Amino acid sequence: MVFGWMRIASAVKTVARRDSLALAVTIILAWLLLSATKQVFAQTLSTDLLTARDWPQYRSGLAVLDLPPLRKMMKVYLANDNALISVRYPGGDAGSAWAGELREWLVSLGVPLGDIELLPGSRARDALTLEVFRNPGRITKPSAQTDIKEENES
Repeated sequence: MVFGWMRIASAVKTVARRDSLALAVTIILAWLLLSATKQVFAQTLSTDLLTARDWPQYRSGLAVLDLPPLRKMMKVYLANDNALISVRYPGGDAGSAWAGELREWLVSLGVPLGDIELLPGSRARDALTLEVFRNPGRITKPSAQTDIKEENES
């Protein structure tokens, strides 16, 4: 009788090892598939740096739009229906606050909040990295271009 239970326990261990190996392989394959999908779908359209030196001391909508990196980024963003904006900021509270302020300015200029992603890890300590991506997996986005045109006409 003892040998019967030992056989069952041994069989259960074998199945458990096989199942955990299958689970590990499944997780690795899923991760690889998702990584490859992201690479295929997210196409970088524009990358630029906005330095702290360029950031105006007294800010307004016009002053912010007058910055060449932001003007270029907005032009690329508005020209592509499925574009998303990524702002990479230097680490720390100051970098996070700066990126948050830029996001607020972009929203006030008509960019939907869902189209802006803030991420730590700028390429430079005293600069924001501004990137525009095309995401063909997205069907549509609200048009920010009409809001900005109406604002400029008044």
